[in-house]
Amino acid sequence: MTRVLYRLHLAELAGGRQMITDQIADLGLVTRTERLVMAVFSCAAFHWVVMGLLVAAATTCVLTLIEIVLMIDACVLIGGVALGQEY
Repeated sequence: MTRVLYRLHLAELAGGRQMITDQIADLGLVTRTERLVMAVFSCAAFHWVVMGLLVAAATTCVLTLIEIVLMIDACVLIGGVALGQEY
């Protein structure tokens, strides 16, 4: 959309690349907490998508094998966080 409707007719903004590079450098390394949040969010999003596909495919089973595996996976993740293990 920015290439069609809202074109910027400048080749490059003065100091734009350097400003972005400086801001990325100021962020520093990803902390343990940020990695943990990323892992929990990724796990939840993955399970949400996969669970929807599995429920649609296997509506006759009350508790499928995949649901059991996903519950065990969640318990291991939560247990590892409680024990202070790094992921």
